[in-house]
Amino acid sequence: MFFGGAKGLNAFYPRQVKDNPIPPPVVITDFKKFNQTLQTDLAPNQAIQLSYQDDFIAFDFSALDFNAPAKNQYAYQLEGVDQDWVNAGTRRYASYTNLAGGDYVFRVKASNNDGVWNEQATTLQIHITPPFWQTWWFIGLIALVVGGGSAGGYWLRIRDIQARNRQLEKRVAQRTHELAVLNAISAVVNRSLDLTAILNAALEQTMSVMKMDIGLAYGLAEPETEPAGEPCLRLLAHRGVSEEYADLVKLRPLRSTLVAQAIETGKPALYLENAYPDPAVKAANDREGIRMAVSLPLLVKGELVGTVTLAARVARPITPEELSLLDAVGQQVAMAVMNARLYEQAEQTAITAERSRLARELHDSVTQLLYSVTLYAEAASELLSTGDTETAAGHLRDLRDTAQEALREMRLLIFELHRPAFGTGGLAAALQARLDAVETRGGIHAELLVEGTEQIARPAQAELYNIAHEALNNVLKHAHASHVKINLRFGEKETVMEICDDGVGFEPAVDGMGGGFGIPGMFERAQKIGGKLQIDSTPGQGTCVRVIAPVNTPEILNRNGSNLPEREKE
Repeated sequence: MFFGGAKGLNAFYPRQVKDNPIPPPVVITDFKKFNQTLQTDLAPNQAIQLSYQDDFIAFDFSALDFNAPAKNQYAYQLEGVDQDWVNAGTRRYASYTNLAGGDYVFRVKASNNDGVWNEQATTLQIHITPPFWQTWWFIGLIALVVGGGSAGGYWLRIRDIQARNRQLEKRVAQRTHELAVLNAISAVVNRSLDLTAILNAALEQTMSVMKMDIGLAYGLAEPETEPAGEPCLRLLAHRGVSEEYADLVKLRPLRSTLVAQAIETGKPALYLENAYPDPAVKAANDREGIRMAVSLPLLVKGELVGTVTLAARVARPITPEELSLLDAVGQQVAMAVMNARLYEQAEQTAITAERSRLARELHDSVTQLLYSVTLYAEAASELLSTGDTETAAGHLRDLRDTAQEALREMRLLIFELHRPAFGTGGLAAALQARLDAVETRGGIHAELLVEGTEQIARPAQAELYNIAHEALNNVLKHAHASHVKINLRFGEKETVMEICDDGVGFEPAVDGMGGGFGIPGMFERAQKIGGKLQIDSTPGQGTCVRVIAPVNTPEILNRNGSNLPEREKE
């Protein structure tokens, strides 16, 4: 191609124009930290040491090709940060911030004006010293601390569990011991109905349990021996004191004894010093060396039947658990003393047989239940020793339920000691007294609904009461009910009594008579008064006993009082 010009022709030969084939070398011209130059003209593969605090660095670089330097292209990569090459175009610098401690390699390459790249990138070795918390020794130390803390925490947890197990084992052993003591005392004091024998046996057992070396057991003095009608206590048994001392305290006015305070609270009273109100007895206590005493009132329904006083010549603290055990012992002994007194008073009457039966039932039923409680406690203790706390907890719940059943048995037996007489209140009042004394105190919601005016004959009252008594005993012992309701409807011609509960129910026999729970006796009593008895029960849906009795029939009008309750016969 030719072009005319001022000085002649200009010639241009396109075939002679060729691309630049030479890849340009690259140099790193400047290294900056916080925009301050640290070093220029860095040598290839040079090593640079930095601190983790140098959190802003930059690199300047240039391609050594000057044919058309403005067209030179650049790409860079910081190994450890950039996953691939960063295309910078014509930009000749790169910057990085907040680099973590470690080793990095900075690479940069360039192309000439015709796009020919230099694949031999220029490199820099960069080492950034990490902070101390990122060093291997610090991480190892933390791991050691965490591991040691975890191991220590695990060890402390194991110690805590073991301590709790030991505490639980101790509590189970303590409860087992208490129940065994109650069982032993119950068995001993109920072997006899002789008051002196009962108090002697109770004194020996109680002194052994409480580790006391002195014991005095008193009963209420006979009215003719009481001076000026003042209540007195008569010494019936003693241990660990001289005969002179026993003779001095053999008959004491109630107001001048230590038990007077205990009677007010109904609980054992502890005396850690010689505070006896009578100066003569106080001086005798000093001569005997008595340093502490515990007075245990024997009460039955708030009525004092006797006392037991334990003393020691060396004072020691008495734990609340020991006082609680003494209280339970007092209830057992008081019941036995009451039985003995009743036996003595009614030895020549029909009450003798009834009191003996109650004493046997008290011994047999409560002993069996306490024996069951002891077995549960021993099983729980063995399970706890093997670490099976879940099964042990189940046994402890069974233990609690059995103890509550024993308590219900005790309440029922106590009530039977004092069955109500049919006074002006008649059948309704007697049933209400039974519900208040037994069912309500046993945690069962009891209701008595009365319609009409009671005009049924006394023998029929007795038979209806005995039927209700047997039905309520079944509710208490077998139904596991939370609610029981008695409906009494008095009509001109008949009386209807219904006892319904929400307990577990049962499957009545086909003939309706059944073979257990006293049901045959209930049918016989209903037939004696010309009545009809019906039992409706479904497993899981409760039981309803319904009695319909005529107001007046020849069988009732001509009957003597042979079917009255024992209280009525008296």
